[in-house]
Amino acid sequence: MKIMNKKLLSILIVLMSMSLTSCSKKDDVVIDSRDQFVSTYDINETYIVNGTTYTGHYSMTISKSAQDPTVILLSNFAGFTTPIIVTAVVSGTKFSIAQQTVQGSGFSGSGTISGSNLSFSYQQSLTGTGLWNVSATGTKM
Repeated sequence: MKIMNKKLLSILIVLMSMSLTSCSKKDDVVIDSRDQFVSTYDINETYIVNGTTYTGHYSMTISKSAQDPTVILLSNFAGFTTPIIVTAVVSGTKFSIAQQTVQGSGFSGSGTISGSNLSFSYQQSLTGTGLWNVSATGTKM
């Protein structure tokens, strides 16, 4: 009977310890929503200038800002001959490009990501050429 009680007691202790550990608080998992954007993309864009439609094709790399946990850096944005970097703020699967001037051009716009597909539109203002409305899509390379 003593051996049976010891076995029963041992089983109860094991079960109780398992139940106590299963009730412990799990580590909170922090997800950086910018991670889904980080990659190099094959970009195709369409824009209209003075009534004429043009297309563009280039690669663009998105990385995370080291200074701001909500900001991404869009390198080679708009496919300029001299690559430029535009910043955007991420919220979930969306990003917004606040009005900014880079190398004499003004930019603002927004976009989304779904899986490996990026979709965005922006306005570009250039002195002497007016306002360009650009629509673009990209696929992770």
